[in-house]
Amino acid sequence: MTTRWAMVGTGLMLDLIGRDFALVDEVDLRVIVSRTQERADASAARFGIPEGSADLDAVLARDDIDLVYVATPHTEHLRIAMTAIDAGKHVLVEKPMTTSAADTRLLCEHARRNGRFAMEAMWMAFNPVIQEVDRRVADGAIGDVGVLHANFGMPFPFDSGSRMWKASLGGGSTLDQGVYAVSLAQLLFGNPISVSSRGTVDHDVDTEVATTLEFATGARASLLTSMRVLTPLDAYLGGTTGHLRINGPFWSTNGFSVSGPATDDVTIPPEGMGYVPMLRAVNQAVEAGLLEHELRTHADTVAVAETLDEILRQVHGVEQ
Repeated sequence: MTTRWAMVGTGLMLDLIGRDFALVDEVDLRVIVSRTQERADASAARFGIPEGSADLDAVLARDDIDLVYVATPHTEHLRIAMTAIDAGKHVLVEKPMTTSAADTRLLCEHARRNGRFAMEAMWMAFNPVIQEVDRRVADGAIGDVGVLHANFGMPFPFDSGSRMWKASLGGGSTLDQGVYAVSLAQLLFGNPISVSSRGTVDHDVDTEVATTLEFATGARASLLTSMRVLTPLDAYLGGTTGHLRINGPFWSTNGFSVSGPATDDVTIPPEGMGYVPMLRAVNQAVEAGLLEHELRTHADTVAVAETLDEILRQVHGVEQ
């Protein structure tokens, strides 16, 4: 079965994922939607997409679109995804799915009630390297794991026109960088029993955040995200018999190394820009009539959103 897609948004995500659609035989990206026809047409021509449109309602009314990929600023995710579901479409929504756990829960419940597939586009969860790391850890390759440390520091100098610096558009480190670090921790360890965060707020957005998550197993995750400085972009796990290092950038990694009873170096080259496994998995899930995918369930997404809510509450000192 081939799923027929529309993508909403012509920003950075199109630059990153645009060419990966053509690498999945069963995925047909038919139209790119932007706020202006000129930009939609230019983006369509650049990525070999058959059509550009500035009329989202018209695209959602079409019978030849099965699934809508929402890649707009975070604050528009809920509205567009809900509208797409109401139009009978399945949805893949860029991370974070919405800007709060309450809205994420609302979106997932709305999709389920309407019998539509919905998923957060957490491509890291579909990376074969991350899946192999998860398997090795579960199999005891480094003993009982007690520590995860993950870094995502990348400077974003202040720019009043940038989405990253606009609180009104969900800007800041936590929702763009922290979502990956928290997702990795919860993918490996489950949901935390405590969250402790401290950070820096500039121009009303969180620009640097240090978070410690503690888990019922006794494991602890130390997560650092920053828009202020450049850090190593790797992640490592420490266990009772060894340690494992995930090559940076950890969220789009191509391999890892294990030091312990058995030493190993694993490299798995990405398909395209790395989004192909996720796109393929979404197509297969829709074909199978599923409403969520086991590698990024609704419960997974809501649980991470709850952690992000708490991080933001602590860093900003107010309810989010």
